[in-house]
Amino acid sequence: MDLEELPRSDHDVIPRQPGTYVLLLHLLSPTEIRVGKLGTSRFPTGWYTYVGSALGPGGLAARLARHQRRRRLHWHIDYLLALSGLVEIWWTVSPKRWECVWAQALKGLPGAAIPMLGFGASDCRCSTHLLHFDHHLSPSALAAQLEGPCTIHRTLLSG
Repeated sequence: MDLEELPRSDHDVIPRQPGTYVLLLHLLSPTEIRVGKLGTSRFPTGWYTYVGSALGPGGLAARLARHQRRRRLHWHIDYLLALSGLVEIWWTVSPKRWECVWAQALKGLPGAAIPMLGFGASDCRCSTHLLHFDHHLSPSALAAQLEGPCTIHRTLLSG
């Protein structure tokens, strides 16, 4: 696996091509959150990885820009983004949907916990696309779990 770390930047660096991404979020205090039709769950303090794909118009740039701005509550991740800090974005350019593979790889990391079944996984057979960790992760932890060539870029955010 290759890992390219990008400097703090705006989302102009992220391309308008299709790809897969991970949002790394930090929740500072335990919070009970109602997530649309999934119901209510208690989210503990800590670090969260959310895996998604951006295969439509505007690709990664459009999808990740949406995740970074204030939004109406539509997707599962919107409910958590409204109450946590988005710290980093990890991404790769590919027309292939890698989100389920990446979610499974993250699930295999030490300390991974599922805070809510079905989160972000309503269009696949995964148990979740959201994982909780007590510690900060780096994209190299994900890269080490994956098989085959894949360049994971890292964009650090100021928030």
